[in-house]
Amino acid sequence: MIVRGYFKDDEDIGSQWEQHAVYDEALSIIVSSCNRHTNFARSLLEDSRHKTWGTVNCYDHRTLQDAHDLLAAAWRYQDGGSYRQGKLPFEGEDPFDKVEVLWLNWLRHEVDGWTARPHLVRSVQIILSNQNKPLGSMTESKLCLDILDRFSNMPWDRKLCEVHEKDLYKESAVK
Repeated sequence: MIVRGYFKDDEDIGSQWEQHAVYDEALSIIVSSCNRHTNFARSLLEDSRHKTWGTVNCYDHRTLQDAHDLLAAAWRYQDGGSYRQGKLPFEGEDPFDKVEVLWLNWLRHEVDGWTARPHLVRSVQIILSNQNKPLGSMTESKLCLDILDRFSNMPWDRKLCEVHEKDLYKESAVK
């Protein structure tokens, strides 16, 4: 995870570092959830065309880093820092109010909801099956653009979309 702002007023560096601390676990949630969705679809459709889909568990973290970082920013924006609000003196510390727990629970719920957005699951499978290859790199940009679109209500840094569109165009020209 790259610790930096992704949208207007994205200045909660503490939360970003806490998300960074569970980066591997977050990637594991994305991969395992997408693999679960894919295996269900393959079983349902009795599909055997994409033999590696739903089976890849070893991956270069960089292939999903940008998508992860956008999802992490979406959580920070949607939550609006409510996890940082102070507790009354008589209230004890609730371990379920920790940034890491709230973030990972949100991420798990978000990716589980991708059954309604199969193009996101498909992109993750293409990335995992084509790591560090032109098709995988092109799909990384497509996934990021789809995530930006998924959370289009956010005041994203304008350059994010431009960068991923440029990368998508560059990769498609290589193909």
